Amino acid sequence: MEPQEFWQKKIEDFKRKKDFEACLEYSNKIKELEDARNKPEFWNKKALAYFEIQEFKKALDYFDKDLEINGQSFDTLYQKAIVFYFLKNNSEANEWFNRAWQIKYSNYLKTKEQIQTLKEHKEFEKSVIHSKKLKQVEDPPFQFWYYQALVLTELGKYQEAIKSYNEAWARKQDDPLVLFNKAKCEFLFGKKDESFSTLTKACAMDSSIKEKIQAEAIFSETVKFNQLFS
Repeated sequence: MEPQEFWQKKIEDFKRKKDFEACLEYSNKIKELEDARNKPEFWNKKALAYFEIQEFKKALDYFDKDLEINGQSFDTLYQKAIVFYFLKNNSEANEWFNRAWQIKYSNYLKTKEQIQTLKEHKEFEKSVIHSKKLKQVEDPPFQFWYYQALVLTELGKYQEAIKSYNEAWARKQDDPLVLFNKAKCEFLFGKKDESFSTLTKACAMDSSIKEKIQAEAIFSETVKFNQLFS
């Protein structure tokens, strides 16, 4: 099913429910994708649209087309990695996360060199503009760090995963699921005290996390973690 067809069915459903705000949201999605049809970003947007409706293999096809036409892009590379995570292919996902990071780091070095060259030529105004770009190059978004952490956890690379969870949390401190998954990783890495502390913080943010803890075998079998339910 095409994303536009999927969204149109959503619109009809929301019309029957008289949820016109949701109708507008999906209408805007259709328009945005149609408006991008003859633009370079179309392939990425179409891939993300397929990802949204969980047509993951079609999403990969369009990400590949985007890379073929527009060249290596940090966003497309890490987004492709996330699709592989949802396909439960964590080794492949990890490889694409690494490729994305290599592109990001390469861009970082190039921008630093540009700044240094501009300073040497006393073009300070331009160097300030490039310094602002450097911050964007340095700072991958929440989604990169969070899904990379999930992949690394699945691969048993717990120490690396904890670092990625910390980076994710630094960018989005209102999502208790980040803490819950970090706690699982800490527990598996043998850091049970840290895991308990992280879960306590998550429960303080959202009491429904306690249900997830009870459903998670590694936690339910540990006496100390029962304190979270008292």
